[in-house]
Amino acid sequence: MKNFNFKKTSNDQLHQNTKNLVTRERELLLDILHHLREIESRKLFNILGYASLFEYAVCELKYSEAAAGRRVSAMRLLKEIPGLEESIQTGELTLSNISTVQSFLREEKKNAKTYTLLEKQKLYENSKNISQRECQRKLAEISPQSVKNKERIIFINSAQVEVQITISKALLAEIEELKNLISHELVTNELAEVLEICVRKNLKEIKRHNQGVGVREKAKASKTEKSTPTEKCRRQTNDTEKNRHIPIDTQRAVRHRAGHFCEFVDPSTKRRCTSQWKLEFDHQVPFSFGGPHIEENLRLLCANHHQYFTEQIFKC
Repeated sequence: MKNFNFKKTSNDQLHQNTKNLVTRERELLLDILHHLREIESRKLFNILGYASLFEYAVCELKYSEAAAGRRVSAMRLLKEIPGLEESIQTGELTLSNISTVQSFLREEKKNAKTYTLLEKQKLYENSKNISQRECQRKLAEISPQSVKNKERIIFINSAQVEVQITISKALLAEIEELKNLISHELVTNELAEVLEICVRKNLKEIKRHNQGVGVREKAKASKTEKSTPTEKCRRQTNDTEKNRHIPIDTQRAVRHRAGHFCEFVDPSTKRRCTSQWKLEFDHQVPFSFGGPHIEENLRLLCANHHQYFTEQIFKC
């Protein structure tokens, strides 16, 4: 670790050295953004076992979630509007304001409002040299409904967290209606209790559907225990050609084997992807090449790794 001794450093020197370091920091930031762009282009994060570039930045590069999100947002902005690179390097356009404008544009898109490239560029130009709060104020003048407070999770103690979200009035009305319908189950009548009851009920039902391997599945499995994968492939080839639907029993068996996690493993580091987001079934021998719907030919992959393998096979 480098030791700093500022006893012989004058105030002017300290000030100038700090400014020089900040300039170097901004230059490094641009280098990092360009490296992240190339990593995304090559899908290197997928190869290394990560479901997304964001996850790679957090787990592999050790950024905080907020810092990773801001850098990924800035990198994608430079892909869309390369002319803003100088503004990022000089510090006129901050990563926080970039992230704020991009969140605004996503909400506008949900509300069926689209922006041309020139209009987007104007939004970013108007976000230079101002605070994030001022940036939010300016965007709220354009479209108040699209400036949302970000979700926040604050850990209160070892057993409790505080969650802050923004919901629509319509959803709030539905929650109130739900409270009345399940009022006989409530003790405190608080939103947290309503949420807990609903989550537990739905989670139990989803787990039962996804994990439940009943007597029928076990009986079927016992009949095919002695069959080789090749024999199973032959037996199911005709069915596969006729129907793209994967049998529910097979889906459950694959999910159970995978533990409800993506099954991608980096061949060099042996790191397994930990994503549970948008899990999809992938045929190792593609369906279009005659791959059957059997457990041995199926794997559970997150959406990003599924897309990665598809591109590798079909060279999309």
